[in-house]
Amino acid sequence: MFFLPAAVFAGVPDLGLLDILRNWIFAFLGNLVGAVVFVASFLWYLYLRDDRERQLVRERV
Repeated sequence: MFFLPAAVFAGVPDLGLLDILRNWIFAFLGNLVGAVVFVASFLWYLYLRDDRERQLVRERV
């Protein structure tokens, strides 16, 4: 997030607003997928997995 504005202020040629927005969109989508896949699955494994297993054991009895 620092290098794109720094490049704009430094006057790098062929770097426009569209290039910056495109980079931010792909960075946002990558962070969103990473959060959903890794963080959500990790939290499910830690907190909700045991509840589901307990419920399955109760249904068998």
